[in-house]
Amino acid sequence: METYKIKGTDEYVEIETEDSPLNPREDFSNLGIMAFYHKRYNLGDENINKPKGEDFNNWDEIEEELKKNYGALNIIKIKLYDHSGISISASNNYPYNFRWDSMMVGFIYTTKEKIKEMGVNKKDIHKQLLGEIETYNQYLTGDIYRYCKYKYIKCDKCNHSEREVLDSCAGFFGYNIKENGILDSIGCKYEDLELIKDSNKN
Repeated sequence: METYKIKGTDEYVEIETEDSPLNPREDFSNLGIMAFYHKRYNLGDENINKPKGEDFNNWDEIEEELKKNYGALNIIKIKLYDHSGISISASNNYPYNFRWDSMMVGFIYTTKEKIKEMGVNKKDIHKQLLGEIETYNQYLTGDIYRYCKYKYIKCDKCNHSEREVLDSCAGFFGYNIKENGILDSIGCKYEDLELIKDSNKN
């Protein structure tokens, strides 16, 4: 948790991890479809099921199946890193290329119907699908935040201070408050915030 004082005011902003965030694969509208296969985790939108009486020999065969029978377009491979929690990425860099704790977990793809439904420009499809992977990874790793904007009200009789909540909001993906939308929501610039160690100091 971090607490900031808004310079030139008597207001504070407290930022902390959100405990019960929305699942972006269930609660958001998405261009992509995530098809995953993992023995221990139920991830993404769909489980990759093997045709009855058949078996896949490798991920390339699964990719061809998605293209042939599901109309999959713009397919991106997704890898999983499983070590003290799980994370996913389209990257082949460390730790997603680590031989012991990383593995292929599935794909994200879209279809002609999805592209038409979402009204996405074809040149933006790959970038948007990568963004959906990043957003889902933030959900899986708990990288989602909420804020509470408040000030202290002093009682004239007892000189005791109580916190008065002015505003609060949740559902900000990513730790960087310069990019995750918190600054826009509270209506100030990053330069207006002063990080403080003691949220009771006023």
